[in-house]
Amino acid sequence: MTETTDSGRPGTAELRMVWGWIERGRPEKALEELQRVWHLSSTDVRPHMLRAVALSGQQRWAEVIEVIREGFALHGPVGVYFPIIGDALRKLGRLQEAESAYLEGLRHWPNDADLLLGYARVCVDAGQADKAAALADRAAAQNPEHPLLDKDRATIAFAQGKHTEMHRHTTQALAGDPDDVAARALHGAAAHSTGDHDAAYRSLARAAANEPGNAPLLEAAREARMIRHPLMRPLTVFGTVNPLALWLGAILVIGVLNAAAPQPAGFVAAIVWLVFCVYSWVVPPVLRRWLDWRARR
Repeated sequence: MTETTDSGRPGTAELRMVWGWIERGRPEKALEELQRVWHLSSTDVRPHMLRAVALSGQQRWAEVIEVIREGFALHGPVGVYFPIIGDALRKLGRLQEAESAYLEGLRHWPNDADLLLGYARVCVDAGQADKAAALADRAAAQNPEHPLLDKDRATIAFAQGKHTEMHRHTTQALAGDPDDVAARALHGAAAHSTGDHDAAYRSLARAAANEPGNAPLLEAAREARMIRHPLMRPLTVFGTVNPLALWLGAILVIGVLNAAAPQPAGFVAAIVWLVFCVYSWVVPPVLRRWLDWRARR
C-alpha cells in the first residue's frame, strides 16, 4: 500500500528518505531511492527537485538542467526549480542563461530570497559586485536569517575589496556552520587582508583539512602557515604597501639623505635597505622548504 501524509499526498515517506540521503552527503543513494517513487513525478513537483539536488551534489550540472527543464514542462513555473537551474547554469559559466532563469523566477516571486541571492552570485561572477550587493540587501530585507546570506555577502565584499565587511560576514556565517569550507576560505582571506595572520592560517588550515583534494586551498594554507612565522614579520609590510611604492620611497629617502646629510647617513641607509632586500629574497623560500620538511616528518 502506498504511504501518505495526513493530507493524503502519496510517497512522502520515501521522499523524506531521499532527502535524508542528500543531507548525509550520499547523493548516489538518494538517486537510487528516488527511482522507486519516480512514477510520482508526473503529478508531484518534489521528485524532479530532489533528483536535481542530488545531481548537484555530484556536480552533474548538465543533467541538473535537463531534469529541471523536464520539471518545467510537466508542472509549469515552480518556485524551487528556478534557483536550482540558475545555479547549474552559473556553474557551467552560462551566465546570460543563468540571469534569464533568475529574472524569470523573480518575475513570479519578486521577493524570494533564494532567487535574489542566486542572482547576486551570477552578478559577482559577471563582475557586477555593486549590483550583487543591492540584490543581497533586498534578500536580507525579506529574510534576514537566510542561512546563505552572510556567506554571499562575504563573497560580494571580497569582490568589492571591502575586507573588514568580508571578515564580519564570514565570522557570522561560521557561527552558524563552523565547517563550511567556502566560508572558512573567505574568512582566511579576510583575516590575512586585515593583518590577522594567525586567524588566517587557522581558517585556511581547517578548510583544507575538510577538503583535502582542493589543491588551491592546500596551497593557500601552506602560504598562510609561512606568513604567520615570526621570521616573516619584517616582510608583512609588503602585504599592505605597494612594493613599487616602497622601492621608490626607499630610493627617495636614500637620495635625500645623500643630499642633505653627511655621506655616512646615506651609506648606512643604503646598506640597511640592501640587507632588507636580501632578507626578503632569501628568507621566504628557505622558510617554506623548512616548514614543508617539518610537516612531512
